[in-house]
Amino acid sequence: MRKSVTKQASILLVALLVFVVVGFAYSILNPWSRINCIHEDIDIRTGRVRFQRYIFFIKVTNHIKKTDISKMWEKYFGEYPDPLWRRVNTFQGFDIGGHSPHHAYHGALAAVRIIKKSFALASFSEEAQKKAAHTYLQLLQAEDSDKSASQYAHFVAMQSIQKEEQGVIEEGDIPSLDEWVDIVKREETCYLTSTHKKKASQESRKRLTVLGFFCFL
Repeated sequence: MRKSVTKQASILLVALLVFVVVGFAYSILNPWSRINCIHEDIDIRTGRVRFQRYIFFIKVTNHIKKTDISKMWEKYFGEYPDPLWRRVNTFQGFDIGGHSPHHAYHGALAAVRIIKKSFALASFSEEAQKKAAHTYLQLLQAEDSDKSASQYAHFVAMQSIQKEEQGVIEEGDIPSLDEWVDIVKREETCYLTSTHKKKASQESRKRLTVLGFFCFL
């Protein structure tokens, strides 16, 4: 009887060892699988961050952390609404803070840090901070990526650098959602016009070169 129990225990131990080895090998071949990974998400409604740890496809931790922007949301708007999570990073379990696939909201948390540093660099009025944080979150929700929201964060940073010695940055210095959309449209129009002129100039040079060639003949 004792030999039978020992044999069963040995079989279970070997099976467990094989399972662990196969899982480890799979995690190396597919480093961001839920065999061993950490997901980092942002709530695009409030700016909170969620960390989820998976081991062998089982969620073992689920931690939600406040950011400076989410604290501002709580201060100005009260109770948090139901979250709307979007993936920012996926890290291999043994490589926290390392490489991650480029998710659609990959730059969202970096933009949060940029806004935070902007507030520290220059003197923003309370209303200006509120407007910047709120508009940033609106832009995250308005699109399927953080592209425009991240551009907005860099704009806020430029405002803090340019007006650092000009006193307090007021609410009127910070664009709202509609104002930002107009700014982006104007920038796109200028870019398209510039590109069109550049192409037209290139075409003109080509025609002059061809004309000169035939005149030479």
